[in-house]
Parts: sequence; structure tokens; C-alpha cells
Amino acid sequence: ASLVLQRAFWRKRAREHAKKRKYLAALGACEHNVRWSSSDEYPPRGTKPWELYKDYRWVLALENSAEPGYVTEKLVNAMASGAVPVYYGDSRAARKVFKRGTFVDVLEIWRLKGHVPGDPEVPGSPPTEADWDVIADYVVAIDRDPDLYAKFFAHSNALNEEPESEVYDDAVKFE
Repeated sequence: ASLVLQRAFWRKRAREHAKKRKYLAALGACEHNVRWSSSDEYPPRGTKPWELYKDYRWVLALENSAEPGYVTEKLVNAMASGAVPVYYGDSRAARKVFKRGTFVDVLEIWRLKGHVPGDPEVPGSPPTEADWDVIADYVVAIDRDPDLYAKFFAHSNALNEEPESEVYDDAVKFE
């Protein structure tokens, strides 16, 4: 599976996972490891984000802020490219816009697996390498099963016309 990373803060940790698993492309300046073309190191200015990701099956879309209700273009750009977003952000807010099952919801996967991210000795700490291993294992399993992967594209429309009504679970937080 090819995966492209969008958030500088997590690149080092994600690169460590990529070494253990499969290929990870870092297209931006931080941890840059992919030439855009034989003549260009970086994508030309004005390249549409969905064009950046069109050759990837997965896009790791990590929000820059942990504010409730904060959802940016990262999820949209990944979906528009035809890749499956692996989304780390306020997924409850994201599901007000997009249907469940159209993206990998990192917080939901941890919750369903009974996994509480972060260092148990440091409340409020960011996810650890072991936390990201849970997500990497999940994505690799889907990538190896064409039927599971195809389920992300089974919806005729990814937009959630009837947003979910949810109770916020304070047990899972992101930093």
C-alpha cells in the first residue's frame, strides 16, 4: 500500500512504521523522500491537492489542531484523490459531513479495539508507537483484502446527508 503523509509532527513516527511495513511517501518539505518528477523535487505551485495523492491508495490525514469541531481540507483532499483517508482528528465532527465507512477513523479504531492511546504514565500524552502500530495493522489488513478495501467506495456519495447524533466519549482524546 502506498501512503502519503500530511502532517509534519507525525512524520518521524510514521516513517518508522513505514520501514517496518510498506512504503510511505512524504511529499512536503518535512521528511521529504519522493521526487515529483525527474526535473522537479517538489510538486509545482498550484498543483491541486487531490492531484498530489491520485497515485496513492491511502492518505494519512492528520489535523493540525485538537480543537473539537475542527475539520479541515485534509479529509476532503484525500477523498477527492480517490485514496482512502486515514483520519486523525475530531472524527465526530467529520462524520457530520462524511458517512461512516468512507474513511479510516483512527480514534474509532482505537475505541473499538479497547485501546487507549498515549503513555499511561502521562495523562494527555500524544499517541505512542504502539498506538500507531494498532492503526498500521488495521490498514495493512484492509489493504491485503480487496473486498474490505472496496467497502470504502461502496457508497454512491460520501457526504452524510443525515449527520449522526453522537454522545461524546471523553475516554478517547487526541492531542
